[in-house]
Amino acid sequence: MHVEIFLKSGREWVSAGMRQTMGEMVTSTENMKSITTKTFKGLLVGRHSPIEEYEVWVVCIVPERVHTHIVRHKELGKYVTTSRPDISYHKPLQEGERIMAMKFNAKRLIEICWQRRCFASWIDTRKLLDAIAEKVESLDEAFEGLLVPSCVWFGWCPEVHNKCTYFRTKKAKSEREKLLTIVESLYKKITIES
Repeated sequence: MHVEIFLKSGREWVSAGMRQTMGEMVTSTENMKSITTKTFKGLLVGRHSPIEEYEVWVVCIVPERVHTHIVRHKELGKYVTTSRPDISYHKPLQEGERIMAMKFNAKRLIEICWQRRCFASWIDTRKLLDAIAEKVESLDEAFEGLLVPSCVWFGWCPEVHNKCTYFRTKKAKSEREKLLTIVESLYKKITIES
């Protein structure tokens, strides 16, 4: 499986969306400012609407069955090469492979990782999302520790048939602890009064 990642639009667009929702007019790209990793990570954890402006473009070669899993997700730009025999590819493909391009916004990327990095998901689909998560985290450190399966995010398995026991493993508990440490560091100043 071959995966390439490109950041299509970054933090400055998230910043513009955030500043606009707070009442500041952002009228041109000249007065757009980037935001810190900590602020961006806080927006990611809170899944605030400005993170939808952050786009990641993924181009990959995947088995056909992985393509079938991915195309079911709404709010995800998907582009797949044709399977017509009269059109030749620049890169030779093996039987049953597809070249696929996907456009994720940050919010949707987090959510698709919940579902497709889940250990109840097909192993090849999980491997694709593992590769995407690893590459995105290397391009933007704000995503580190956030592109996890749903059981790590929520602390329990939300799958209907609940056949996966990954959330009970030491590795999942370690990932969950890391996630909670991130959340605590971002929101430690917040107190709830009764």
